Amino acid sequence: MTRIALITAAAIVCLSGAQAQVEATFEIVDTNADGYVSQGEFVSWQTASGEVTVTEATIKFVEIDTDGSGSITLAEMSAAMKGKTDEETS
Repeated sequence: MTRIALITAAAIVCLSGAQAQVEATFEIVDTNADGYVSQGEFVSWQTASGEVTVTEATIKFVEIDTDGSGSITLAEMSAAMKGKTDEETS
């Protein structure tokens, strides 16, 4: 019983850490701090390193903006990053 509780606690801490990372990233990308990431903010962030093109960043933005609102919410970014993590661990 104690072993299950420890494993569960460890999983919760891991998930909490991942969510904190998503939130920190979201705050960085949301440069005007309005609670949404616009296409311009996202594309600027993605292309800043020079490794991603504007076209590639725009495609990613459209994929993440699942409700088609023209902006990314924290929930949408969380889902996208979770999906990316799931793909990397598969």
